[in-house]
Amino acid sequence: MEDALCSFAGDPLTEDEVLSALDYLREHALVERVVTDAEVAILITAQGTRCVLAGGTVNDFLSRQPTGDTYNITDSHGFVAGSQQHVVQNNSFGLDASKLAEFAQQVRQFAPSLGASTEQQSQLILDAEVLEEAATTGVPEPGRIRAAFDRLNATLTAIGTATPGLTMLVGAGQSAYQAVFGA
Repeated sequence: MEDALCSFAGDPLTEDEVLSALDYLREHALVERVVTDAEVAILITAQGTRCVLAGGTVNDFLSRQPTGDTYNITDSHGFVAGSQQHVVQNNSFGLDASKLAEFAQQVRQFAPSLGASTEQQSQLILDAEVLEEAATTGVPEPGRIRAAFDRLNATLTAIGTATPGLTMLVGAGQSAYQAVFGA
């Protein structure tokens, strides 16, 4: 709190604002308070470390977290499970995600020629591997595939320097996504 960089819109943060922010982080298991005789220390939890490593804001991280029970039901059509208010339901009935696996392979193949930084290229390859793995499992999970595709697509569009190869890949990704999910 005594740090001059600890401010918002140029105004120093008050003690109440800092404590309120810490309470918010603690409620979401991102930090924990350790009180000793001499001081209060704030430690980042494992969940907090995952939040930091995910990049983006705390709200971005929290919004990607499951908000209810997850039921994985195989070979069922039109079945609703659970009675809670927030239910995530994944029904697997012959999802063919091979087009997205092919797209992931294309991204890995063209990544070196997109004019991306070394860091962006590494992230592209990693995101493509995650998508390919999600799309080629024995029973593909639609939610996992969508999340992997969204991450890869965001990495592609963040490159910023438009090239024919990048334009082709973005279009191929949209076509593959539509072929698999129809939307």
